[in-house]
Amino acid sequence: MKQARHTLRLIIAELLFANRSLPAEKRYDVASLRNNIHNAALTHDITYLTRYFASYPGQKLGNALQILLNSPNESWIKEHCSDVEALQKSIKDNVRLAYFHPIHHHHEGDALNKRLKPEIAIERINIITMWRKENRDKETFKMVLLGNQERKGALPALLIYVLLTLFGFVFLYPILYMLAYSLMSTSDLVNPGVRYVPTGAEWSNYAEAWVVLDYPKVFLQTMLVSLVPALCQTVVCALTGWGLARYQFKGKKVLFGLILFTFIVPSCLIMLPTVSLYASMHITGNVLSYVLPALFGQGFKSAVFILIFYNYFKAIPQSIIEAASIDGAGTVKTFLRIGIPSARSAFLLTILLSVVWYYNETVLASVYFGSALTTLPLGIENFKASFDSMHQGSSDGKSINEAIYMAGTILNILPLLVLYAFTQKFFVQGMDKAGITGE
Repeated sequence: MKQARHTLRLIIAELLFANRSLPAEKRYDVASLRNNIHNAALTHDITYLTRYFASYPGQKLGNALQILLNSPNESWIKEHCSDVEALQKSIKDNVRLAYFHPIHHHHEGDALNKRLKPEIAIERINIITMWRKENRDKETFKMVLLGNQERKGALPALLIYVLLTLFGFVFLYPILYMLAYSLMSTSDLVNPGVRYVPTGAEWSNYAEAWVVLDYPKVFLQTMLVSLVPALCQTVVCALTGWGLARYQFKGKKVLFGLILFTFIVPSCLIMLPTVSLYASMHITGNVLSYVLPALFGQGFKSAVFILIFYNYFKAIPQSIIEAASIDGAGTVKTFLRIGIPSARSAFLLTILLSVVWYYNETVLASVYFGSALTTLPLGIENFKASFDSMHQGSSDGKSINEAIYMAGTILNILPLLVLYAFTQKFFVQGMDKAGITGE
């Protein structure tokens, strides 16, 4: 066993010596080999080395071996190994002798194999092997802490987890706060000893908020003023983006600049003339005040969606469009067969963001709809007034508390949470690809 360990140290030293004669791009990662040897020892799994030798770093063993074979000096590798396969076999055989001895793994081998999965064992064992006596050198220490091209080091991984934890807490804390307080009773609210965990779940808060919001009716109205304009806006923005990306005409740049200018102008500056125009058209108080602007490319943030579609369609190679034209495809067929499939992520992103923005809008909704239509966000703004009107003159003296208000807030954001839970994959893909540009 001692002889096998001595042989392994000889192999490492000779490979390190040979590496110094090679250019940087042909060198073998000796520190990585040393760590893989100890990983195999601690997990009692020789397939680590087999997998490692089959990878690109393992294939570079031949460069160092060739230097040793051509060297006039004597070496253990030169004496016992004639090719890369023989060198790899010799390393694995010595690992078996040095670490797989029955005395070594008779009691703990099976338990360790069950506890460590092969996929994650290397990452977990690196910190352990770093402190082995034969591993205490600057090269190994740097590789374990900072990592290399093959694996992530301990410090970068720790930094990522810390940042994810902090950001996750910032985003999740308001949700957890609302959820906890929405389940509190009146006694919990006034008890200074109860802060984040209620003594019992007071589900009647949700029942009360459900009634105050008139949830079924208001929910359907909210979906109406969110989904219909979002679908109209998606279709119109896609057609506009396709026309700007694939066709050349006079005034195209001016038109494109005006579209982007509509995004820069604050909505509060044009609210008064817009309301006056809609009132003269008799479309205030119904969903047409959202749908008509969306049909003419002037929905919420339409300029952003047009720009997204423009970038997607501009990225389509002109040769594909010409090939479709040669095959007899017209403008409409080319858009349906080539444009839509290539911008699937843009369609999903536009629909999701449009629904969310129309859903959360309260200022324009209150101005355009008045009392004719009520959305859930508007219902939360008027929650206290609605609650007081329902219980005015009641003998029990019931008054709104923070728990009931928080329950109403949870019911308000619940549709968006459900929507995101089912579409988060498409949402992330769309956001990731939204910046694609074409030449």
